[in-house]
Amino acid sequence: MRVAILSAGSYAQVYLSYLREFSPHNVVGFLDDDPGLQGQEVSGIPVLGSLAALPQLAGQGVEGVFCPLGQNEARLRLLRQARAAGLQTPSFIHPSAELSRDIQWGATVYVLPGAAIMPYAVLEDAVMISTMVSIAHHTTLHEGVFVSTGCKVGANIDIGHCAFLGMGSVLMTGVHTIGAHSLIGAGAVVTRDVPPRAVVAGVPARVLRFRDGAEGAA
Repeated sequence: MRVAILSAGSYAQVYLSYLREFSPHNVVGFLDDDPGLQGQEVSGIPVLGSLAALPQLAGQGVEGVFCPLGQNEARLRLLRQARAAGLQTPSFIHPSAELSRDIQWGATVYVLPGAAIMPYAVLEDAVMISTMVSIAHHTTLHEGVFVSTGCKVGANIDIGHCAFLGMGSVLMTGVHTIGAHSLIGAGAVVTRDVPPRAVVAGVPARVLRFRDGAEGAA
């Protein structure tokens, strides 16, 4: 299948490398809003236009897209636009990931090298999991969750819509809920529930602020 990657940034280039090596898809272009990249090549692949050109890709012979953006809401929005334009949005699972057959999968899930996911985990649509992540059993990652490199996620945790888990963070078993749109800071150790839209950091993690501007304490 002829595919494009939405973004030509460094993380998108990583996905290009993995797709070239481990997928049957033929990456034919990037879309990126950087005006300095228009008409240029990145890693030998042309930048076909800005993200506004997404609805026109099918007319150029592109059949599907990958959208490895860490900005959760933007990733969801672009994937929805791609589907509305008649484009496919396949998943990518790196072959080195250790995955139980009893995982429940949504659509358009990305899992990078060295990830380990235990039985009865649930990964909903548009979840992104970076390298060397471990996710324990019976944990649910709702739509649009991003899990950064080296995160350790305990069992029986419900991780809300578009939550962002920073690099090396640890969510201890015994935590029940990570709220929607929350942000877990790099290296944080979460030992109790996190409310929606909270930004937490530290060991143990404490609420620093809320993403809507409200202040609060854990």
